[in-house]
Amino acid sequence: MTEPAHIPVFCISLARAKERRATMRRRLDALGMPYEFVGGVDGEKLDFSHYKNRLRPDAFRRIRGREMSPGEVGCFLSHHNLWRRIIAEQTECALVLEDDAQWDGDLPDVVADVAACEWQWDVVMLSAPNRIAAERTVCGVGKNGRNLVRYKWRATNTAGYLIRLSGAAKLFGHCWEIRAPIDWLMPEWWLNGAKVYGVRPPPVFADGAASLITHRGRIAAPFSGRVAASLARKCDRMHCRFCRWTKPPQKKNGAEIAEWKKQWKL
Repeated sequence: MTEPAHIPVFCISLARAKERRATMRRRLDALGMPYEFVGGVDGEKLDFSHYKNRLRPDAFRRIRGREMSPGEVGCFLSHHNLWRRIIAEQTECALVLEDDAQWDGDLPDVVADVAACEWQWDVVMLSAPNRIAAERTVCGVGKNGRNLVRYKWRATNTAGYLIRLSGAAKLFGHCWEIRAPIDWLMPEWWLNGAKVYGVRPPPVFADGAASLITHRGRIAAPFSGRVAASLARKCDRMHCRFCRWTKPPQKKNGAEIAEWKKQWKL
């Protein structure tokens, strides 16, 4: 079994969030895994002209029914920059946490069991809500009746997730354009090619503090925008359902990881 102590933990946090970092440091010290704070991108200080070739506000407006906020762009870039680092450093597997994450005591056991699982996965969402329906249960993980599952639909929430090198490579390319919140694009396996799973019940959850990265500066959506976005999401769900019927999950064979390493010249 893979030891959780050998899996690095990256905690995304804004440099100015001193109190949050202090709180997270106490939590991470108790976790018993090597960790590092990774500087988050402060959306309120971004020069958006540097990202004009990547920003797709029309696409964001179509799917969400409103304008993207600076904080959402900062959150997007924070995760995307970390994936770039994982690829560059050839990190085989990492645990990613945001600085408002809390977790249950069996998280190290969950991480070890998922990492040692022979089932093929690229990303495992550890904080997705239970209301997302699961298509299948793969195996038990941890000590509190948790299971590794494959979701039918998007399992949104990036408070905590496990990611492999192969997953970072797939998401890095798929999420180059900033056209939706990062937790909307990450789990859309029917488009990004990643094998996305989750753990239920989720061992990681947000501590309830107001997010400094994701929600500041949000602009309320007009009624017409909400209606159009609702229709767009229904079409998206139909696409997901079709792909779920035509592309069943496959067991691990190791070939895909080697192919992504070759493509990214790792």
